[in-house]
Amino acid sequence: MTTNDSQPHVSGRTADILSSVFYAGVALTALAGQITAADKLGISSAIAVPGIALLELGGVALAARADFRRRLGENAYAARILSGAVAVFAVVFNWYGHADNLYAAGVFSFMSALGYLVWLINSGDRRRDQLRAEGKLTATPPVYGMAQWLKHPWLTRRARALASADPGLGVHASLKAAADADRLERRQTAIAKALKDSLAKSVDPATAAIAVATFDLDQIAARLAAEADYDGLTALIGAKMTPVLLTASADAAAVKTEARKRAAKPDGDANAKTAVSSRKTGSTGELVAKVLSRKPDATPVDVAKAIGKSERTVQRYWPKPQTVAPELIPVSA
Repeated sequence: MTTNDSQPHVSGRTADILSSVFYAGVALTALAGQITAADKLGISSAIAVPGIALLELGGVALAARADFRRRLGENAYAARILSGAVAVFAVVFNWYGHADNLYAAGVFSFMSALGYLVWLINSGDRRRDQLRAEGKLTATPPVYGMAQWLKHPWLTRRARALASADPGLGVHASLKAAADADRLERRQTAIAKALKDSLAKSVDPATAAIAVATFDLDQIAARLAAEADYDGLTALIGAKMTPVLLTASADAAAVKTEARKRAAKPDGDANAKTAVSSRKTGSTGELVAKVLSRKPDATPVDVAKAIGKSERTVQRYWPKPQTVAPELIPVSA
């Protein structure tokens, strides 16, 4: 346990040492560039060296002052703005003093800006550590991973906020808490809408809105959940999923599909075409007569298929054979 507890402090000290060494090297390089820039501009070394040293120190000193006041809860705008102005002046001075050599101007100007930014990063880290130790800053939230952020960005953002407020949640507990909170909000929204619609039928809209704001939606949701008939709902869904009903639905769907296929065929059966055309005009007797006029040797069965009627119906309208008067029948000798 001692080794694990001391490991973060060892890593922190190592990072501070390396960062300080890096800052010192960058600052010395920027200072050397400013001295050479002053020499190129014809400024005496007796004036340039202490003045430039004070310039570099002034930017850092003002930044440190601003950081200290911010730890006390102040904004320290004046110190921060003046510190940034001094840093910008140092960068411009390095660039202008080496204007005849753009490579040197770029290197020394970059070093001036880099040294100032490194100092701001280090001082910002120390300020946040102190604020967290004093309980004035939220704890660092857990790491959720890129896949979680891409799949559920809004849920992960909410889980991160919950974990920052309660560091004991962790990754999985914070995600579960965020999902529960989201589900609760959607449930409350649905209950509020249903309650408002129900009350609006008996009272005016203003009274309905007041009632929705007055009632405890959480309590209503809890009572609804306690009175929910899960057995009845399960039975209702299960009744619709019995094999007999599922088979009947499948058969009905197959029949409808076959009917659509037949209707989509460009060339159907001749009898079917005749039946369709025959149904559109005329009575049954006229339809029978039309079919017989086109096909005199047709049987009642053929006519029934052609007009879409039963054979018995066709026989009722079947034309009777013509009879000859007895006196017209020749008498054999």
